[in-house]
Amino acid sequence: MEWLATKVNQLRHLTTNEIDSSRYDGRSKQRRRWTLFGPAKPHEEETKIYLPMNQETLVAFDGVITSYQNLALTVLLTLNMEIRCQAIYSLTNSVRSNYLFADPVNDPDPGILTLNADLVTFDEDITTYLRDQEHNFLTVGLSHLLDALLLSLATSTMNTTSPTPQPHGSPTHATANPANKPRIASMNNHGADRMQLNILVLQQNLKNIEHEPPSVSLNRSARFFDLFLEGPDAILAKVKEGGGPSHGNEDDGTIFDFSYDELKALVELCYSEPLASERRDVAMQAKRQLNDRLLVLSEHLWQS
Repeated sequence: MEWLATKVNQLRHLTTNEIDSSRYDGRSKQRRRWTLFGPAKPHEEETKIYLPMNQETLVAFDGVITSYQNLALTVLLTLNMEIRCQAIYSLTNSVRSNYLFADPVNDPDPGILTLNADLVTFDEDITTYLRDQEHNFLTVGLSHLLDALLLSLATSTMNTTSPTPQPHGSPTHATANPANKPRIASMNNHGADRMQLNILVLQQNLKNIEHEPPSVSLNRSARFFDLFLEGPDAILAKVKEGGGPSHGNEDDGTIFDFSYDELKALVELCYSEPLASERRDVAMQAKRQLNDRLLVLSEHLWQS
C-alpha cells in the first residue's frame, strides 16, 4: 500500500484550467484526461504522466492517498500484533506442565520446533515484501517478549479452584497452594535441561530473524533454570549474599533480576518432584523443607 500511495502521488498535478480530469462533458470535444511531460512516446521510460486537477479535486485526490497510507499503517500494525499473538499462543502450548523425566532428553519440545518454523516462514515473507524499516518494526523485541513469557509460564499461577479464604487478621504463610499452579507445575534436573535446550534453540532462531542480534536474549529465563539446577540451598545463599528484591525488571545478571514472587515460585518448583512422590513420608518431608525455605526467603527479602 505504501508503494501504491507513492506511485499514485506521482500523478499529482495542480492546474489552473477550468476543465480537469474529474469533470468530463460528453458534449465537449475535450477527450484528453492525462498530461504528458517530455517526449510524446509512452513506451519511453523517461516519459512522466500527470493527472491534472484543480484545487477542489486535488483535496479529494489527497484524501485517497492518505487513505492508502493509513491502510498501509493498519496492515503493518496488524502484522506486528499477529506475529506476537501467534508466538504467545504457540509457546504457551509448546510448554508442558510436567517436566519430570527419568532420563536425559536430547531434543527440544516439538512445539518449539514448530514455533521456530513458523517464525522463519514469517521472516521470509516480510523480508521479500517489506523494507528493512518495516521488518525491524515487526521483529525487534520478539525475544524480550518470549523471554518474559517463558519466565511467566514457570512462575505465574493458574487458578484452578477458588482459594480457601483466611479469617480476617490471620497471618499469611508462604506455603505451596495446590489450587494455584504455574503452567510448569513439576520439574526435575532432566526437565530443566530440556527447558534450557528449548531456550537455546529458540534464541538462536531469533538471532537470525531480528536484525539487531546483540539485543536478542532470553537471559532471564535461562538464568531462572540455571538457578533451579543449583538447588534451593544455593538460591537462598545467593539471596543472603545480595541486597533487597527487585521488581523483576532488572537485568544485571544477579539473583535480584527476579522478584520475590518469581524466587518463591522457583523454590517451590525445586520441591515439585518430591512433593509428587507416591511415598507419603517423602512428600511430607519435602513439604516441611519447602515451608522452612520459603519462610527464610520471605524473612530475608522483606526485611532487606
